Amino acid sequence: MAMRGGKKQHRGAGETISPEGIAVSERPPLPERLNSERRCAVSGVSQSTENLIRFALGPDGVVPDVSGRLPGRGVWVTCTYDQVLEATKKKLFARGFKQQVACPADLPEVVERLLRRRASDRISLANKAGLACAGFSKVEATLRDGSIAVLLHGSDAAVDGCRKLDGLARIGAEITGNAPKIVSNFKSDELSLAFGRSNVVHAALKQGGASASFLKDLERLENYTAGAEVVERSTDGTETRDRRNTEQV
Repeated sequence: MAMRGGKKQHRGAGETISPEGIAVSERPPLPERLNSERRCAVSGVSQSTENLIRFALGPDGVVPDVSGRLPGRGVWVTCTYDQVLEATKKKLFARGFKQQVACPADLPEVVERLLRRRASDRISLANKAGLACAGFSKVEATLRDGSIAVLLHGSDAAVDGCRKLDGLARIGAEITGNAPKIVSNFKSDELSLAFGRSNVVHAALKQGGASASFLKDLERLENYTAGAEVVERSTDGTETRDRRNTEQV
């Protein structure tokens, strides 16, 4: 189903269509794909599906199945940018699907976008569950009661504001023994979109199931991008390669 106005369209309960036209399910993976082992198409090493990402074959070629719910045969790759890039370059999806398949050159970037969206959607779910607050003053007040699981800063937030809230988080951790995870992976406009309001620079998630799910998806995103090779293509086709800086504040 096509996108309209840049918004996700719904296709049944728990399923949306991403800007790439890929079905993204918010439901849990199919039972047979949960906590099982599969072999990575790149390394040949069998490991837990929690450390892999599944790819399915759609009408237009290879698509990432970040939720593990798309039907049909799947090809599994270790969930890192570099491994997905290698699978794309070496045409390993054709071998895995045992047929010629169309594979977009920017597949590693598509996977990263989907993983980022999945993590930010978890923030939205936590907000709807009443486990989130946004705004410097509200976050400052909430940090004092020791119930915060995640402290969120926009990656473009002012350093002084981040330092003050981080300091309060450390003081609270010394008193309660509960140290929140400090996250600055998302821009303020991404946080604003997740909260459904403008100018969200600082936010917090309280302890609860939705927050735990966010942390799990965040870890998956961080593992995917850690040390990943970035390829920038200019208009004349020249490629520039560098290594990602994944250090967090």
